[in-house]
Amino acid sequence: MKIHLQVPACLFLGLAPIDGEWCEIGVALQGPRIDLTAHPAYEFIASGGRADWTNEQAQRFFAHYNLQPSGELEIESGLPAAMGYGSDAMHSLAVAQVLSPFYGSVTIDPDTIPDALNLPTHACEVQAYQNGGLVAVDGTGRLRRHVLIDFIDDDNAWVWILVMPMPPDGLPEDYELQQRRTLWQAKANINREAAFAAANQLFNAAERREFDAFAQALAKLRAESAPAQSQADADDDPILPLLQANGAAMQARALSGLGYYSIIHGGDDSRAIRQALVKALGYFGPEVMGVICDNDGATMKVQN
Repeated sequence: MKIHLQVPACLFLGLAPIDGEWCEIGVALQGPRIDLTAHPAYEFIASGGRADWTNEQAQRFFAHYNLQPSGELEIESGLPAAMGYGSDAMHSLAVAQVLSPFYGSVTIDPDTIPDALNLPTHACEVQAYQNGGLVAVDGTGRLRRHVLIDFIDDDNAWVWILVMPMPPDGLPEDYELQQRRTLWQAKANINREAAFAAANQLFNAAERREFDAFAQALAKLRAESAPAQSQADADDDPILPLLQANGAAMQARALSGLGYYSIIHGGDDSRAIRQALVKALGYFGPEVMGVICDNDGATMKVQN
């Protein structure tokens, strides 16, 4: 048996109350993504991008379900750590999905996996992993809202521009999850009405394919979710002005990481902004990527 798994990124967009319940809002993106191959082995071994974190989460998985560690995982490409694109949770969920088929005699309830991996029940990555698209997930893990953002054609594409600086040494492996816990602890500082209005506009604009309204709501949600952080970013940041000056409809630092995101309308404009960023930041500077929404979630192929 050989298993190949592809997993999208999940950009955490903010916190907002929906139907009276605080929710994490995130969007699945086609890149950067996890490409992972697994096959049975007598002992467990993981290699490739984020192998240390993968091994740590695999050991949690084995211990929770009382399984003998086994299987070989090759991470051909991984989600960069600490950028705010869901690397911690998506790598964890990928580990559980590819290992589960190797233990066919053991019943593993998918609903228990986040707890087994010590992931928050409200993690928007769980629903983005399963369903793709734009998601809102409440504190129990329930999917409150879900919209697929389809790719129509190049001229009308909604393209997310991601900028990924090199992280400093010494960051904890679960940096993104720690940042999210801090945001949840500070949610009392969020204006409930303003956050709800921004989230509602975001989902409605996605459903109606109204790009300008979507970009405006995206910026409002980011600002409401972490007011102090938003002001600090605006006051002193070298990359946000570059994104704005080169046509981004909105731009922000990732709420739970060191990366940046913006959104732009149309393939031609997305290519132009990426070229301008690379020229300004240098070919050895932060990685720049343009991606669209992922509407499939994780996809797995099994070869016997």
